[in-house]
Amino acid sequence: MQIWARGPPLEETVKLINAVTTEDVRALAEQLAVRAPAAMALYGPVETAPSLQALQERRVA
Repeated sequence: MQIWARGPPLEETVKLINAVTTEDVRALAEQLAVRAPAAMALYGPVETAPSLQALQERRVA
């Protein structure tokens, strides 16, 4: 409702879902895995944990 300001009919929703390709999913996965900024949450002894920057560098490599 907030995006389209209306409730799309079921047929329209199914059509949009069916239009998603494998390449669409791969592109989104790449964006989430590589381009999205990293975040880190630590629990317990964290003195030896790598920095967020170090993790980001490993993730991009």
